[in-house]
Amino acid sequence: MEAVTIWYLTDNEEGVKLRDSIKTLGIRVANPNGFNLKNANISGSEINLFIFDLQKTEIKKLLESISSNFKIQSSPKFILLSKKSMREAVKLSFNTFHLEFICRPVCKREFLLLIEKTVIVERYREIMKYISREAEIRLEAFEGLLDINRNEI
Repeated sequence: MEAVTIWYLTDNEEGVKLRDSIKTLGIRVANPNGFNLKNANISGSEINLFIFDLQKTEIKKLLESISSNFKIQSSPKFILLSKKSMREAVKLSFNTFHLEFICRPVCKREFLLLIEKTVIVERYREIMKYISREAEIRLEAFEGLLDINRNEI
């Protein structure tokens, strides 16, 4: 739950600069080859965040790849797009969850703030899941104690 990995997939120079600036936040950044994440070693015990900054890839092909990959369904995903690609992307992605679109050009400072806040929110979400599981376990134990008390009476 403590580890955070940002999977930054890029095929352009601006993307490489943004990826390097994310490393200054102290977060591990993985950069697999291409946009195919099926062979990537994505750990379910970590917080994973996916950023797709692919200018040379067709948006339809990218969204199909994202929606078919079950490893990344519950993780936040960001796609950096040009303004003219935005409308098409929104139409194609109506059934994909945890997906946000960001228009190019990207302000580096705002982008880093967005990434930082997203990581914080994901950590809180993991903490709330942990608290829920613990409360459920303790509730079952408490109900067991109540049953014992009722049986003795």
